[in-house]
Amino acid sequence: MIRPCELYKEEYRDCTMVRSRFHQLFTTGVKRDCSQWKTDYENCLLWRKNADPEAAKKAIQSESRRVAYRIATVMDNEIWQLRDTPPENWNAPLPEALERLRQSRQKALAKSATQTDTKVTAERLNPDVEKG
Repeated sequence: MIRPCELYKEEYRDCTMVRSRFHQLFTTGVKRDCSQWKTDYENCLLWRKNADPEAAKKAIQSESRRVAYRIATVMDNEIWQLRDTPPENWNAPLPEALERLRQSRQKALAKSATQTDTKVTAERLNPDVEKG
């Protein structure tokens, strides 16, 4: 239930960035309190370095509150109506133009992956060759 410590640090950094602060002010009118991310990071480090059970308990409680809040916001959302069954045509074929686009993208991805795999393999086999 405890995430890797680096994720808490990243969440804290993201939360306190100027861009994020502007977004918070724009969407809600107030800046979010980011201190919980920092506290979670510190507790995570205590757990990782010292196997501190109290720190682990605090981190797990914080994660549980975060998950409970997220679930509550989803359940309270009255804009979207949840379906009991999928729509009738959920698996209908794509229109011809979209199907051609999908196929061309798949081919491009496969070609790119093959080229990348070949290059990586060549670099591993010849580590003395300069990377270009």
